[in-house]
Amino acid sequence: MSTPPTLGLRVRAMEMSDLSFVCASMRAYLPGGFFAELGDGFLSAYLRTYATSPSGCALVAELDGRQVGFLVGSVDREAYRRHVMRADRGRLLRRGIVSLALRPNLAIRFARTRMNRYLRGLRRCSRIDSASPTESRLGILSHIAVATDARGVGCGRDLMDSFLGVCSAHNTPRVQLFVDPSNTGARKFYTTNGWTNADQQTDADGQHWNTMEMTLET
Repeated sequence: MSTPPTLGLRVRAMEMSDLSFVCASMRAYLPGGFFAELGDGFLSAYLRTYATSPSGCALVAELDGRQVGFLVGSVDREAYRRHVMRADRGRLLRRGIVSLALRPNLAIRFARTRMNRYLRGLRRCSRIDSASPTESRLGILSHIAVATDARGVGCGRDLMDSFLGVCSAHNTPRVQLFVDPSNTGARKFYTTNGWTNADQQTDADGQHWNTMEMTLET
């Protein structure tokens, strides 16, 4: 049974003034990510890229005027990455160096698990600077979180539906997300809302993730 709409619930585009809320939500509800461990300086610069990239999507959910959730993603994964490398590389690099300098153990982990992959990504993204062909375009739902006291009233569903609407408007034929296999609540939420299991991937830290997909009408 679908959740009835809640009065006072709305989804809007994220603004720069929302970054402190989004960072706090990321730390509170999605604490396991490497970027979250780098601190608010880097995390804010990273999340900002979703609002400034033409291929990014950054949304905030409000309930009775109060920020209660957010979603960030991209309508074209490769175009988003290229834009970030061109427009935000310097800012992210500076923030990242400072964050790693203050966290030696994290710096060692970065060098061991991520540095070579990031350098390869920099070289790859510098070669091409155009949008992906429509048929190969892939949207990514990167991060979504809703405050504990606002769950169950449709915030997550409305954020997700708004993101899918943006993807459809950009003629994105397929979208993906990644979910922890042990998070049965999240997996049930996505399955109920039309996502299907694709495969399983392992990240740089050895964490397993289920890939889920949805095909959109464009």
